[in-house]
Amino acid sequence: MKLLRIILLTVPFLFAFRKEVSAQSIPSLNQGGTQQESYFTTLPYELVKGKIVITVTVNGKARKFILDTGAPLSITESLYDELHPATLGNVEIADQSGKKDSIAVVRVPAVEIGGVTFSDVPAIVAKNAKILFECFGVDGFIGSNLLRNSIVQFDDRNKQVTLTNDASKLSLSKKKSMPLELTPGQSNPFIKVYLKKGKQTVSDNILFDSGADGFYEISMNSYKLFAEKSTVIDSVVKSFGSYTGGLYGTSIAQENYMMKIPEFVVAKMKFTNAISRTTYSKESRIGSKVLNYGKATLDYKDKLFYFEPYGGVTVADLSEKVWPIQPALGNDKMIVGIVWDQSLAGKINAGDEILSYDDLDYSKMSVCEMIVTERKSEKEKAMLVLKDVKTGAEKRVEIEKK
Repeated sequence: MKLLRIILLTVPFLFAFRKEVSAQSIPSLNQGGTQQESYFTTLPYELVKGKIVITVTVNGKARKFILDTGAPLSITESLYDELHPATLGNVEIADQSGKKDSIAVVRVPAVEIGGVTFSDVPAIVAKNAKILFECFGVDGFIGSNLLRNSIVQFDDRNKQVTLTNDASKLSLSKKKSMPLELTPGQSNPFIKVYLKKGKQTVSDNILFDSGADGFYEISMNSYKLFAEKSTVIDSVVKSFGSYTGGLYGTSIAQENYMMKIPEFVVAKMKFTNAISRTTYSKESRIGSKVLNYGKATLDYKDKLFYFEPYGGVTVADLSEKVWPIQPALGNDKMIVGIVWDQSLAGKINAGDEILSYDDLDYSKMSVCEMIVTERKSEKEKAMLVLKDVKTGAEKRVEIEKK
């Protein structure tokens, strides 16, 4: 097996893992629970490249974990070596690029989050995610199998998350709720969203994935279904390449699509002109970017989802211009993963090394610096210095948002 070798990096860069476990020798990851019968705790989080990073206590030490509702509880190999936890068996796990492998599942004695202790929860030992853990400075993921008996509220405006066993303490209105479905193996949360254009409406059952830092990624299956049977998708751009990766290495080069969705509805919130890209995961997903617009509450206990728009604003226009390429990290170098604008054919190739992207000099950066550095620019144009993948020659190409 390889370490992670290629990472999807959009502008702003996206690095999202998608994990699904299929039990082989253990019945479920939904085991363990809290030591406290009643609890309510609010803790701050740090947003790092769209990742929600919280501080928890494991084995008496404060540690940083990514709060990822699209994953099970996961720990690093180094934390596994420190804890020597009991092994429950092995499971097959698929990363977001679709690659699979069998990895160990262990029982973590205790994880304390804001004074609430979760005991004997199964965790996967993410042996091939070392680059992710090191670059983000974390010891693992806090996932949905640990959260499955709690109510979890994300408040991005105040950069805090609340955990409780009692939804009444959050002043929620069930009239504003919608059903939340949980997967049987690890309690991944799914909600139904609607794509609309004029009188046409379709629904998509999607993963609420706080570990993904984008907005809405549409599964290839859903995209093909919607494209064939409805007209709810606009401005489709097709390209070919490989721009995703995961725990087990590079995904193969495949067809990819970028599109505009005229209306995208989550609960009572309507988003217009949303840009979406396809994913080869089995399901579509919504990421942490949606938290910019309101409080999101996942009531795992009663299987309800709430979204409370900030300021009572129920419509958000997501119109934006996009860059014509998607950078990626391949073989420890920044490369062109996808070329969306076909007018650049012959000027830019998928696989060209990006030596610099305007003021960012990737040729002098470490892998972790490439991953966590955000490119913040209001400019409509950028100058790329590239090393041609075919000839090795250095070239300069100006690109423009469209």
